Amino acid sequence: ALMCKTRGAIFRTGFQDAERSSDTSLLCTRYAGKVTEMQFLQHFPFFSEISDYELQLVLQRYSNDSGDICYVAMDKDVTAVELDQASPTSRRSPISSRGSPIMRFRGPAAISVSGGRDSQGIRAESVEDSNNLDADLLGRLKADISSRRLRVHGCFQEMDKLRRGICTSGQAKTVFTILQLVMDNKELAAIDRMFCHNNKFNYRDFCNVVNE
Repeated sequence: ALMCKTRGAIFRTGFQDAERSSDTSLLCTRYAGKVTEMQFLQHFPFFSEISDYELQLVLQRYSNDSGDICYVAMDKDVTAVELDQASPTSRRSPISSRGSPIMRFRGPAAISVSGGRDSQGIRAESVEDSNNLDADLLGRLKADISSRRLRVHGCFQEMDKLRRGICTSGQAKTVFTILQLVMDNKELAAIDRMFCHNNKFNYRDFCNVVNE
């Protein structure tokens, strides 16, 4: 409620646009005050200000039996909050790892060198560690996706109406959240480094790797 007021955001507007658009899901009735989970995450205005845990609480609180998100009910709850009764601590901006959906990996060149070991040796070890992280991470994702039979490519295509095989890093993070592919900031940075080119996430390459 505080973020809506301070930013002048009209909470329900983005969801109404999604609900009434021509490409909305046929499984979700129009003008019913609800959208699919994917649409909700695409249009949620404060995605970068809340944590994954808080986002899951929101989804659980306002989802119905069919899995749709009742944004009208959430809008009513938000507008009903009395801001003048909020505690001083609640007025401060929340600290969240979502400030940057996918953090850039600093890489070996950004590590300061100290002690008797030279920078070339440290760089070689860092590259080796990075490669090990990449292999371990991709192996874990492959196993998770296979065991749960996730339709990863289909979820990405919902973000890519033109079917170009790419999306933004933020959209990729949204898909990972929906599929509950849990990764910490270091792992997200590794995924970004492997599949993000020219500020676009190549989900086609990612899907080919994790589904092979």
